[in-house]
Amino acid sequence: MDKIVISVSSNEIQICERIGYGSYGVVHKALWQTELEVITIALKIIEDKSQDSETEKIRFEKNILREIENLQKCTHPNIITLYGVSKYSDNICLLFEYADCGSLYKFLHRTKREVSMDERIDWMLQCAKIVIHFMIVYMMTISRFHTIRYCVGCCNVPRVWSTCMEKT
Repeated sequence: MDKIVISVSSNEIQICERIGYGSYGVVHKALWQTELEVITIALKIIEDKSQDSETEKIRFEKNILREIENLQKCTHPNIITLYGVSKYSDNICLLFEYADCGSLYKFLHRTKREVSMDERIDWMLQCAKIVIHFMIVYMMTISRFHTIRYCVGCCNVPRVWSTCMEKT
């Protein structure tokens, strides 16, 4: 794993208010008491919706662990950071960086403010940089794609070449 996500005791977390929900569970604004400071976080409480079957519970846990591994790889200034994992009332909880302005989805769909063309272009460029970044991270995890080259005249965007396709 690229980055170690720490295990956090539920005693260090104080739930404040519910701020959202999704297919995996409920998200709360919470406070996390670390050794040095109190951090405002988004706490995602993942509800096990699998039936009582042991096979389904094992599959559910494997999916959650795979999701945590994927989230650990998502390190980028424009992506919400996963701080840690905890257990709360027999549920797995994910501790995320808190975005006090809310989600981009809510902003785009509920805000009455006009968004300028410059802002739209800036957001699109940020999204494109994220996609490129994660394409490179993904490609580098595949053993035959490991050489990064910068192509001339392509805005210095990294381009990944397969070593078997690369000409010397």
